[in-house]
Amino acid sequence: MAKERENYICSSCGHTFPKWLGKCPQCQEWNTIVPLSHHPRKASQPKYLPLNQVPEEGEERITLPFREIQRVLGGGLVRGSLVLLGGEPGVGKSTLLLQIASALSTMGEKILYVSAEETLHQIKLRAKRLGSLPANLYLLQETRVEAILGQKELLKPGIMILDSIQTVALEDLPSSPGTVVQVREATARILEAAKATNTTVILVGHVTKEGSLAGPKTLEHMVDTVLQIEGDKGQPYRLLRVIKNRYGPDMEVALLEMTGKGIEEVKDPSAIFLQERLQETPGSVVVASLQGSKPLLLEVQALVSPSSLGIPRRVMAGVDPTRASFILAVIEKHLGLNLQSLDLFLNIPGGIKLSEPGGDLAVLLSLVSSFREIPIEKDLAVFGEVGLGGEIRRVKGAIYRAREAEKHGFSGILLPKWDQEKVAKECKIKLIGISNVREALEFSMNL
Repeated sequence: MAKERENYICSSCGHTFPKWLGKCPQCQEWNTIVPLSHHPRKASQPKYLPLNQVPEEGEERITLPFREIQRVLGGGLVRGSLVLLGGEPGVGKSTLLLQIASALSTMGEKILYVSAEETLHQIKLRAKRLGSLPANLYLLQETRVEAILGQKELLKPGIMILDSIQTVALEDLPSSPGTVVQVREATARILEAAKATNTTVILVGHVTKEGSLAGPKTLEHMVDTVLQIEGDKGQPYRLLRVIKNRYGPDMEVALLEMTGKGIEEVKDPSAIFLQERLQETPGSVVVASLQGSKPLLLEVQALVSPSSLGIPRRVMAGVDPTRASFILAVIEKHLGLNLQSLDLFLNIPGGIKLSEPGGDLAVLLSLVSSFREIPIEKDLAVFGEVGLGGEIRRVKGAIYRAREAEKHGFSGILLPKWDQEKVAKECKIKLIGISNVREALEFSMNL
């Protein structure tokens, strides 16, 4: 009888090999290649079905205590789904999940909260601070996946929360917790158990130093929904963004606020971000942005000043550096302004990120306004994408953006002329349609 051939796997990057090697040629790490454990699964005969004969199954959804989070998820958590919640350490992931778990358990939902990082005493202290100690919320401190799934089978909860996926491990894998192999295989084992028992599972994942969520991108493909909390830890506001959602729209956002009693929803985000704005200040521009399908008014601040360094500084907080570089090139090429020898600072107050193309025009006007020391009209909001040829391109959601500006008392809005006609049918606000960056300067600063 022929001997079964043994394969090997790199515990650092997950690449497989037919034989043992001292150094992984994929990730260049030494002594990370170990025998690959085989986990035989029950064989089942697959059966195909014509599309029109596939039975329809209604999605049972779990109503959440937060209306905004309920909205961005498309109507709540789907029963039996696997959700990945990511974010940087300390941004508020555990606090948000404990609040949701406490509220749902008081509504009769049996929940198992598994902590692989904190002690049960620490979790109880946080729950007391949040003002809720429900009896239907069960805590478990464990790092072994097999033991976690065993306790899940005994308790049979409707929802299981695991904090976090990077600190648990399978005992039959030789690699350490948090490695690519462990994260992937542990998630696969949990996914199989969740689908078999129709249990909703929420996994917490930390953003790695490379900027990826809970390790490899393959993990995001394995789960049904990917949520990410964004925000500066020095600021009270957090943006919950839906990266992926198999049961609803993606890229939706909800604005939350960290308070002494936990996380609360912000009812009017635009008013919050504009209430401290200094009007008629050079470099300050209000952009009508679109976060998912939610319009949001944000202030874009720019400061252009002489540099005392050999290489001028380019400091950006909340602005995409790549898009900012495009805009600087357009300013120098099509407006004839030389900013190469100057320090440039860009900021979005509140710790929110402006990464969509509709914010290009606001960034350009804020830089020119600071450079010329000429303020933008205080009651003017702007949006539009800036092309490399200096043209102003249309963006999605123009009507929603204009309505948000009109709702908050702005008298006019600077927008791509291609969007002007359709917006005029829905809004009474004064519309100024422009086709290029020179027209933008003419109407906003009289240049």
